[in-house]
Amino acid sequence: MEWANHNLRRAIACAVAEYLQRSAAYLRQPRGVDVLVLGAARTAEVIDALDVGAHQLGAALPDEVAASANRLREWARTLKQQTQTAWAADKDDAASASPFAESP
Repeated sequence: MEWANHNLRRAIACAVAEYLQRSAAYLRQPRGVDVLVLGAARTAEVIDALDVGAHQLGAALPDEVAASANRLREWARTLKQQTQTAWAADKDDAASASPFAESP
């Protein structure tokens, strides 16, 4: 029975590794901001999960690796805010350039 459990854990680990590899290949292609923001957020979740697992094994991740999850989240928030600000400015510019815009 232990052999079956080992094989199941191994199969799950291989599936996770393959999924991460495919995700990385996808993110290497030119993508929009939303894909990068989501990729950063999910990568932070993976790092958090690795950190929990490493602590359970008594082999903590290096501090800079664990801290990178928070840096990724902050980068994603900043990127999203910058994009939303730029989008709002473009929208305002387009509205003011419209022939239907109200004159002052």
